[in-house]
Amino acid sequence: MAHHKDRFKLPEQYADIEEPDFLVVDLLRLPDALDIVALRRTVERHAFEEIAAAAKGAAHVVAAAARQAAFARAEQGDAVDAWDAAWARASAPLLKQWREEAIAGKLKVDYSEAAAATSPAGIAQRQRDMQIKAALAAAQSAADEQRGGSPT
Repeated sequence: MAHHKDRFKLPEQYADIEEPDFLVVDLLRLPDALDIVALRRTVERHAFEEIAAAAKGAAHVVAAAARQAAFARAEQGDAVDAWDAAWARASAPLLKQWREEAIAGKLKVDYSEAAAATSPAGIAQRQRDMQIKAALAAAQSAADEQRGGSPT
């Protein structure tokens, strides 16, 4: 009888060998009662749900930062180029951090208007707010410097 293998993520107890991005599965070792198609659909649905949650969280966090930046940018007048360059430098590491947290499933987001202060999402939001304020301050400083040192 042929040795059949299929490539998709399964619980490890059914795996022959583990490779970096997937498990190679020996279909002959699966229990007879296990519906391989249903299992595949369940695994895929779960993966899609995780991906959607990560994307939604990242979009929510980035949009909040972009809203704050838009208000600050609108006040820059003739120093907007310096502000833009400084904001790009200061915000890039934040975007990278949030993206990586979202991909890892560690981006804590509360979608309500006011996260509970002691909740993990509330604490994470306050930390992000401090990061955004620091990036905005760096951008404002660059704009002020271009204007000759006088704040707006």
